[in-house]
Amino acid sequence: MRNLGCLLLLIVIPITIRPARADEPAAPPPRAEAPPPATPARPSVSPPHPVVLYIQDWAHLAEVTRSDEQIFSRADDLTDRESGSRQIAVVGFLLGGSLATVATVSRLSTDHWTDFTKWGLAAGVSGAAVGWAIAWLVAPSHSDLVSVVNEWNQRHPDRPLAP
Repeated sequence: MRNLGCLLLLIVIPITIRPARADEPAAPPPRAEAPPPATPARPSVSPPHPVVLYIQDWAHLAEVTRSDEQIFSRADDLTDRESGSRQIAVVGFLLGGSLATVATVSRLSTDHWTDFTKWGLAAGVSGAAVGWAIAWLVAPSHSDLVSVVNEWNQRHPDRPLAP
């Protein structure tokens, strides 16, 4: 069957693709169409939009707003609050965790609960939780970031920021 298909191809291809004879007129070349007339460039109606800079974190906000003293002072204060809240959280966790660890080791070494182990463990866990809560209260919120960015955008529309 394969040989029959090859044979048919050998017969069909020469019949369909035959060279032009010298006595046949050649087909006229296709006409080239003229390109469409160029449209005149329209002047732009509005100026190009400025590139929006996205704020990554509080330190980046303070760095970007350095050129405007009033906004920079607010952004720098918020940056200090943010780093302070991190420090409070770390100190609360370390102190509370240390007190809870000492109370737990004391409990394991004496094989019974004493007042120190009970209150020490409770105070350690509570101290860590209070440290995290104070850090959360001190930390600047997203609305603080948005208010600084909005003030910047009102005063500097040519260099917009986005939170």
